[in-house]
Amino acid sequence: MKIELHILKKILTWVLIAIVLFSFGAGASFFYFQKQNFNSLPNEEKKNAPIDFLSEIYDNILKEYWDIPNEAILVNFFKQKSESLTGNQYTLKSTDRAGLREMLETIIKDLKVDQKKEFSVTLAATVLSNLAPQDRSGLYTLQDEKELANRVNNVNPETGVIEPSIVSELVRPDIFYIAIKRFSPTSFDEFQKAANSLGDQKGIDTLILDLRGNIGGSIDILQYFLGPFIGIDQYAYEFLHQGERQIFKTKTGWLPSLVRYKKMVILVDGQSQSTVEVMAGVLKKYNVGVVVGIKTKGWGTVEKVFEINNQIDSQEKYSMFLVHSLTLADDNQLIEGRGIVPNISLDDAAWQTELFSYFHYPELGEVIKELWNKK
Repeated sequence: MKIELHILKKILTWVLIAIVLFSFGAGASFFYFQKQNFNSLPNEEKKNAPIDFLSEIYDNILKEYWDIPNEAILVNFFKQKSESLTGNQYTLKSTDRAGLREMLETIIKDLKVDQKKEFSVTLAATVLSNLAPQDRSGLYTLQDEKELANRVNNVNPETGVIEPSIVSELVRPDIFYIAIKRFSPTSFDEFQKAANSLGDQKGIDTLILDLRGNIGGSIDILQYFLGPFIGIDQYAYEFLHQGERQIFKTKTGWLPSLVRYKKMVILVDGQSQSTVEVMAGVLKKYNVGVVVGIKTKGWGTVEKVFEINNQIDSQEKYSMFLVHSLTLADDNQLIEGRGIVPNISLDDAAWQTELFSYFHYPELGEVIKELWNKK
């Protein structure tokens, strides 16, 4: 009987071991096949890619957009644009993120894979482009990002060569002319070289700084560009983001080659925009020179590119190009839609008389007239 009991215990032990091994094996196999099956699914089915994609754009707008966010207004904005795209009416159970996701799920669940992507991309692009100021924000592809980088770096898209952003010449024995055509990463070095190019030549005491036609570029460079005119660690300009002001100070000091200029004119026109408007406003505020021309364009936005983590699929990478901040003028008002008003407007028939009251130098007016008509 003892032998039988001993044998029975062994049998039971091996049975339990077999059951445990089978259970573990079955569980492991289930996990393995589930994982294999999950990985074999299209990206759209791994997770709710279109919903996550649009939700991340929604979240980034709330966090990064220049204006103070109102969640209910933004949710209804998505709803309105969705209805315009589909031609259907939808009901929101709540005007928050959860309500938006639920509405989007209702729209997307019956769409085919390619339709889901098309709807999501179109909705994202439509919402972004219609944020105020209109057509400043958008949905970017990799090609869009490359083109933006070329514009910022002043790269010729046909040749791939970085083009000069500074032009200078001695237009009179006593008048030096510097034109800043664009702000690019090389512009500050180019400007210093131009300013220093006269060496120890005597009798040159007038500078014409031409900002006409400059459509802006990298605004970060201004902290360095303004230092030679107003000194280091000076309050230069401000951004407005969601009701708060961000102050930027200069990071460079006086440029010795600029000290010689007792008379300085800054030329602006209706195509002077963005970064260059901020510069003109600062020079005007600090009375560095006299701003002459016509009111600038009034393009007072600062845009940034934001990565999107939740992509729709692996075939295309999208990012957000979003108005992050607005710039302020010399009077602490927004540049956007207003521009920088020159000290002397060339629309005024008596502008040369007014210029003479500043500098008592008649020939300067004639030179400005020649430059203005030449361009």
